[in-house]
Amino acid sequence: MMSYQVEIPKEQKVTRARVALESARELRRSKRLMGVDAIYQFVKDVDGEWLENWTDISDAEIKAERVKISSVKIELLVFEFMLYVAMLYAFCVLVLNQMDSVNFAKAKNRDSITSLFSPTDKF
Repeated sequence: MMSYQVEIPKEQKVTRARVALESARELRRSKRLMGVDAIYQFVKDVDGEWLENWTDISDAEIKAERVKISSVKIELLVFEFMLYVAMLYAFCVLVLNQMDSVNFAKAKNRDSITSLFSPTDKF
């Protein structure tokens, strides 16, 4: 299956590169002329709370993502617990079956030995 790719014309690529180069030169020029205050030309709300709000994600979205992650963790914990219980049950059944077979073999041997020396036998 081939993916569809849009070809960007060479002229458009050159135009984008020229614009980026001009803006970089403008930033360098203004930084040389104005010093640290040149940032006011290029960044909105420099003195505001931009550091606290630098992501595009709101607090509600972050909390929703945390809830999703915690619910996934809980689901995995429940699944692991159920798997543990199932394995414990299988182990107990296996051990009990082994014990029953050993007890059955012992009882069979005991019955055969007692039948050899039973008082009803006449010599």
